[in-house]
Amino acid sequence: MNINQYKVWCDTDSKWEYVWLDVTPTVCPSNIGHTIDTGKTAIVQSTHTAQVEIANVDSTASKHMQVEVAPREGVGLNFYTPNLCDRTTWYEGVSAITEYDLTDTGDLKSWNTNATHDGPWVDLTHGKVFAEDLITAATSGLLCRVEVSTDGGTSWVEKTENTFDELDGDHSVSYVSGIVTFNSVLSGTDQVRASFSKPSEIMTHTIKPGVGKRIRIVHVETQMSKDVGVTANVNYEVWAYNPNDLPNKICVKKSTYKTLNDFLYESTGLYPIFPKMDVNNPRGIPEDILVVPFNYTASRDIVDSQGIEIRVVLTKPFNGTVCNSTFYCLEEDE
Repeated sequence: MNINQYKVWCDTDSKWEYVWLDVTPTVCPSNIGHTIDTGKTAIVQSTHTAQVEIANVDSTASKHMQVEVAPREGVGLNFYTPNLCDRTTWYEGVSAITEYDLTDTGDLKSWNTNATHDGPWVDLTHGKVFAEDLITAATSGLLCRVEVSTDGGTSWVEKTENTFDELDGDHSVSYVSGIVTFNSVLSGTDQVRASFSKPSEIMTHTIKPGVGKRIRIVHVETQMSKDVGVTANVNYEVWAYNPNDLPNKICVKKSTYKTLNDFLYESTGLYPIFPKMDVNNPRGIPEDILVVPFNYTASRDIVDSQGIEIRVVLTKPFNGTVCNSTFYCLEEDE
């Protein structure tokens, strides 16, 4: 027999109540006199989400049954979306600009593209995307490179970008506006060029398995700062091979989140708020963070042989500091 955890909407208190039962609840778990909306009652999780094996061993002195909880099979593999509030973190489908001559803005310190290729530029240097070093190692051309020539363009020397707000290199880059600012004034005869990537107008992030692999999505969490404001729809799309037009793919399912409430409707609650910390440090957490979990009673499988992949699609960045999702998965051979 399965035991399920249910979430029940209490109309009286206007909030979710949670209870473990083997049947669907028909009254409010906190007060049977309250009114509930039975149409919203849903299963959050079940006992079959873990494998429970009863060990054939002698009982303990207290006559308690000894059990062993076995972990799911597979290799742990997590996926992290870009920041829905920051276009500079979206690195798929970018336009690569190579060795573009920059223009002095008038002080021989700040240089730009003279409005030709203004920001945003992709920034995979300052910890905005988790494990960004692995991304840039696997995909060339995503890092911003700045070079200076002192001999009329005959030879070029690559310069070092400062680390965060420290002056430990040669220059800083405003990835939002596309401006390179040197720590010291350059010579009037120096030339500057930069290589960088511009994110696509329609921002897309793809989650898909490796060749011959199956990904099981076990759990998802969305982390959002308290200052987030939704400015556009975000689509979570499932794509697969089109059997009538191989190897092209078609969208077979789409979930559209139009409001902040949409993130809550499918969630299974809310973790305690992660407080802002070290707010004046660019390496810190400037806003309180809400963590919204999505616990699935059945795993979602993404299979390579079927061409299945998840695409997160956004047309306009959210307002606020940060909003991204982590997909906790298991990977195994098909």
